[in-house]
Amino acid sequence: MKDEDFEAGAADTAELTDRALRDGDTAALAELYTRTLPALLAWIRIQKSGGMALHIEPDDFVQEVWIRLLENRSSHDPAKGSFQGWMFGFAKRVWMEVSNPTRKAHRALPVGKETAIHRAPDSITSVSRALMRDETIQKLNEYVATLDDVDRGVLVHYGLEQMSCAQVSRRLGISEDLVSKRWQRGLVRMRESGFGRYFA
Repeated sequence: MKDEDFEAGAADTAELTDRALRDGDTAALAELYTRTLPALLAWIRIQKSGGMALHIEPDDFVQEVWIRLLENRSSHDPAKGSFQGWMFGFAKRVWMEVSNPTRKAHRALPVGKETAIHRAPDSITSVSRALMRDETIQKLNEYVATLDDVDRGVLVHYGLEQMSCAQVSRRLGISEDLVSKRWQRGLVRMRESGFGRYFA
């Protein structure tokens, strides 16, 4: 990707974020969320492959995260992080709720207000279903299975959840320099394998 293309994409994302979160444009929020779905669905697969149970379908999970974004859009502060990082904050909360062993397996997923605007648009549902069948995401999952704990942690927390280097350093108990080096090394491998587009 050329530098000018990257800068144009960043500007486009910034404009969408302003429209979605400052101006309350639901269509812009849906577009932003759709762009994060490859990362979210890859994250779900990685969590499940690590033995973390998910007692609902990915489609339901995606819709619940959408509800949380809609209900909390005013809480996003661009100065504190990216839209994707903010989105993953809600994704992790939903995951904890549905994975809670004290919850009965048949109990319904906790949801927000049941109004038409809170239901995920068809564009989000169709993209998430297509991505669940995407062979590239499956190959990414297989790639992750070959990683050691540190590389997997760096990919999940830094690459997908977009935590800061300092936060990942504290979580994994390694230096920030090592976080950066492991990420750059992994990113080269993923780009060579065709996964890099999920970590722009």
